Amino acid sequence: MENIVQADTLSVLNEESCSAVNVWFWVALIEFVLIVLILFLKNRRHENGGKRALRAKLLGENVDFMNIIDSSFNAKGLYDELKKACHPDRFVDNQEKNRLATEISLEVAKNKNNIKKLIELRNEAIQKLGIKL
Repeated sequence: MENIVQADTLSVLNEESCSAVNVWFWVALIEFVLIVLILFLKNRRHENGGKRALRAKLLGENVDFMNIIDSSFNAKGLYDELKKACHPDRFVDNQEKNRLATEISLEVAKNKNNIKKLIELRNEAIQKLGIKL
């Protein structure tokens, strides 16, 4: 008789624990799906907003493709020339020229790949610093 009671007790416990685990499994699975869905929708909304803003910005600007092509082939040489010619250490004896050379050198470094701006800076350096290129 004892074996029958133990067997019945074990079968009842196994059935209850299985159903409890089964319920919690489904609850956890539903929560996981909801979290993934919320994150996906949130990320998608930000991506679309960013793309729209970028598209509007790019459509509002005029792009100079010739400058891009010229810069690709010619900017490095002019940059190297200006980097050497406008270095502030060349104007140690003159405070004003040293200050101007520092400003121009910073602009040259910022516009390393923009040939139009480098040409403007070369003309500015020739006028203000009196250098010959």
